[in-house]
Amino acid sequence: MAATLGRWILRIAVFVVPLAFLPNIVDEFVLPKLLLARLFIAVSAVVVLARWVRQGTVTWKRTPLDLPLLAFIGSAALSTVFAINRNVALLGTYDRWEGLLTIVTYGLVFWLTVQLLSGEADARGLTWSLLVSGYVIATVAILQSAFGLLGGGYFLGTNNVIRADVTLANPDFLGIFLGMLLPVAFAKLISRRPLTTRVLAANLVVVLFLGLLATFTRAAWIGAVVGVVVVLVLRRGRFHVWPLAISASVLVVGFAIIGIAAARPSSTGSGIVPALIARIASITDLKSGTSNERIATWGDTLPLIASRPILGYGPDTFGLVYPQFQGANQHFVLWDKPHQDALGVAASQGVIGLL
Repeated sequence: MAATLGRWILRIAVFVVPLAFLPNIVDEFVLPKLLLARLFIAVSAVVVLARWVRQGTVTWKRTPLDLPLLAFIGSAALSTVFAINRNVALLGTYDRWEGLLTIVTYGLVFWLTVQLLSGEADARGLTWSLLVSGYVIATVAILQSAFGLLGGGYFLGTNNVIRADVTLANPDFLGIFLGMLLPVAFAKLISRRPLTTRVLAANLVVVLFLGLLATFTRAAWIGAVVGVVVVLVLRRGRFHVWPLAISASVLVVGFAIIGIAAARPSSTGSGIVPALIARIASITDLKSGTSNERIATWGDTLPLIASRPILGYGPDTFGLVYPQFQGANQHFVLWDKPHQDALGVAASQGVIGLL
């Protein structure tokens, strides 16, 4: 019973958490997800404890990530003790909430998930549940960007085309979520699975791909492409040279075609297709839009890190400190993160956290 209960707790959690949304509260996107994550921790802990009581012994499954996670959480705790603002370091800032409490939540979610998984069948079921959640979210993303339905319109891109955010609060977060799922679905498509499974996977790949495009998040596009190439190159545990060479050739030719299309006068028209072409073409232009602003922010972040290099300023405190080091008022944007994970960790947890 404990195994069955644990299995379904996991499947329901990974399906519901990305979709969690409560209107008419101060933070309708992130707080509901944190609430469900902590509810998952509480329920899962009871299941694990009940299993220990029934077995009459305390046993737990271990993974190679256990010690690195403990070290990272320990670094975050140490940085919190010496933080510039302990309240922010503990609880996080508004709309982010990525303080020590949330970092510990991430670790517990991972550890309890490992304890509740009973084998490959459970892992596959968990993966499919997450993919179905991504499928629903990607479908809403398409409706938002292409038709302006279901809440789309808060974030606008080139030609005022809607950048979908769905229930992930921001197109960047949505892009990251779908960008991580697309290679997983693609792996199921090209694997030696039954035909029905591969047809379902093909449907997933198409919808996740279109939903990912609707976010207009370039870094997520790059991440998804890298993930798909890795799946092709490392099929069945072997390194394959030809998929790597073909993928590189396709990317070079594709960028050339898109660059030519973006340079044509007709490509500057309205609509989602010209906006997508312009957005893809801008990937190689580091002086365009947010790319230029973020590179400038990264340069400003280096002296910020150097000013407190060992322990950092505390989790989620970047926005409190960065204005002192900001080189320019970048279009009145309040930077609460440097948008580069290594720099962000070095700023909040110092060299210890980065290592």
